[in-house]
Amino acid sequence: MFPDSNKKAAAFVVLLIPGFISLGLAHYVSSLSLGEYVFTYVALAISLLNGVLACSLVFLFRTARGDVYSFSETARDVTESPTAGYLLVLLVISVLVGLVAAKAYEKDWIISAIKVLPWTDDIAKISERPPIRYALDHNDGGGISALDGRPPKHRPDAEGYKSWLVVTLSSGATFEGWPAYYSIGGDEFEVLLSPACRVEGDATIEPIEGVGAGIRDNDISTLVFLDESKSRCYRLFFGAP
Repeated sequence: MFPDSNKKAAAFVVLLIPGFISLGLAHYVSSLSLGEYVFTYVALAISLLNGVLACSLVFLFRTARGDVYSFSETARDVTESPTAGYLLVLLVISVLVGLVAAKAYEKDWIISAIKVLPWTDDIAKISERPPIRYALDHNDGGGISALDGRPPKHRPDAEGYKSWLVVTLSSGATFEGWPAYYSIGGDEFEVLLSPACRVEGDATIEPIEGVGAGIRDNDISTLVFLDESKSRCYRLFFGAP
């Protein structure tokens, strides 16, 4: 199982790197966050997957070219003496697998697939993301209606409606605006409202003459998702919806 020469050992180490490339890329472009040990084990598993995919492509290429090699012979050749061409193929596959992993995490494909099974109806978990980030992700895509627990008669008529945020800070100040950008990773949640308005009581709302308002989670007392059609800040900037 383990390499018996320095050359084979070097090749063995090189072939383990692609999994870390895939998982590192997925972590960078999404909110994927794994513990140190879990990250290592998953990266090793992905290295194996990437190797099998790359080896399969080499085997198909050899077969199409008319070479007589079995899959096991091809696997032995590329693992013991990986060529520059094979390593390039492996790198491309690693990047593609990393992007697919990021997409699968952000869209909760694995959890969705599991909940299709008939005996998983009582699984309450719908996402790896915290509730507010999950709601914001759906809001940005026009799918906030999927999370709306109100009866249909209390919802907006338009399909794919969006929500603006009303954020009350611990200090008592209130802001209303569109969540233009928000953090997707790390422990601290931040959101940029743009356009944004200052709200004072039920009667006074003042547009912010600038990019908007940046708010951190440790400053937030309450956060309300308000129908776009009911947002006074929206009407100030864009008129009646």
